[in-house]
Amino acid sequence: MARITHGIDSQETYLTALVFCEKVITDRDTASTTLVSTFNIVEVPSFPSVMPNYLMYVAVARGQSEESEFFIGMTAPDQRVVLRSGFIIQDWGEALTTELVVPLAGVPLPIAGLYVVRVFVADRVLMERYIDVKTTPQSQAERGD
Repeated sequence: MARITHGIDSQETYLTALVFCEKVITDRDTASTTLVSTFNIVEVPSFPSVMPNYLMYVAVARGQSEESEFFIGMTAPDQRVVLRSGFIIQDWGEALTTELVVPLAGVPLPIAGLYVVRVFVADRVLMERYIDVKTTPQSQAERGD
């Protein structure tokens, strides 16, 4: 199987993937990555809550840029920042791409609604995704119906 790479096609660094999932599996022989149970909706029993043991998969292509420092931010629907993080890529490898997995477990989820996740460099947003956070629907037995 051929591996798709885009590391030198662009003047600027860019993201090739920003995906939320429950598990990431990397094959030792082929280095292929499999994302298990991708999602964009999280259900929690009540608010405030925290993110379950989920992950964020990020794939970055360097392009012809020398950028190496990246930032991740997540804001709640009321604009509260609930996650601030960053990473530095020191070795881009021959393909000029890097993949990383960011744990999301324990990130505060203060209210229901659409959370915005951004990956950016100092002067621009590389990619933006949304997670819709809702309360878990109760069964009739739990409600006492």
